Amino acid sequence: MEIQEFITEAEHLRSHLLSQAKHYLGDADSAEDAAQETLVRLWLAKDRIPDATKMRNMASVVCKNVSLNISVSYTHLRAHET
Repeated sequence: MEIQEFITEAEHLRSHLLSQAKHYLGDADSAEDAAQETLVRLWLAKDRIPDATKMRNMASVVCKNVSLNISVSYTHLRAHET
């Protein structure tokens, strides 16, 4: 995937990623972290992403996984605080 195509698609995906992450995490700050982490991971994989459709599909899966990882991390942190 070309850099400009990636940037354009990432700009379109950002609001969807924030919404999806907020669904999993429940708060805006954590959702922002998850969306940013998703975009970073996609950027690192951009040479293996053939087109915008594949990027959207990958973004959804990556965002879900990142959100769940953040959720588990927060759960472990809270458990150790008590």
